[in-house]
Amino acid sequence: MNKTININLGGYFFHIDETAYQKLRKYLDAIAKSLSDDPEGKNEIIADIEARICELLSEKITETRQVVNELDIHHIIKIMGEPEDYSDSDESFQKTQSKSNNSKSNSKKLFRDRENRFISGVSAGIAHYLDLDVVWIRIAFILLTIFSGMGLIAYIILWIVTPEAKTTAEKLQMEGERVTIDNIEKNNAVEDFRTLIGATNPAEAAEGTIRKLYAASIGENAVHGSDSDENAAIEGSFHFSAREMF
Repeated sequence: MNKTININLGGYFFHIDETAYQKLRKYLDAIAKSLSDDPEGKNEIIADIEARICELLSEKITETRQVVNELDIHHIIKIMGEPEDYSDSDESFQKTQSKSNNSKSNSKKLFRDRENRFISGVSAGIAHYLDLDVVWIRIAFILLTIFSGMGLIAYIILWIVTPEAKTTAEKLQMEGERVTIDNIEKNNAVEDFRTLIGATNPAEAAEGTIRKLYAASIGENAVHGSDSDENAAIEGSFHFSAREMF
């Protein structure tokens, strides 16, 4: 009869026999070795794998059988895949990420950048478009105004005809970045999402927002959106268990 060990996996305790534990430990160690050396990325992947194993083990446990055995671990490895499978996925992901991060959009679009404006954001927008320091653009407008009088006229015309970069996609296009999920996540994703869904009270929500279109009341407001990553972590625990969140 094998010795039984108590382990903590993904925040849950399991009784597992010694042979099964050694097999599981070797499996997780092999996966860890096959992944990249980035500690943050590796830890996140390992945590996800452990959470999934935890779910599968929970399905094996019954009132009449409380101990995880070697056959259970063998079955889980068959479902989860061999360690080298994670190595291939990780390398593929890193290549995709590297290609995405190193590649800029082939073209920029001209917008007014009100976040870095002095008056209307025209100069800041042109600076993004030409990849110059905004100071030089402002000096150029001043010199054109002093020596020819055209600087002020040109500025006003550009103010009228150049759209403001309001959305995350427009801000990315203004800077020559590709409009991808990874890039959008890095640029005010929470703020933009809350703008999309509208005010909590549908009566106060802007036209075209999700809550204005579909919410019935404050209590039945169609969608929930936290105002920060920190609050999302807290509020998520009200609706989902630790096992359901990743």
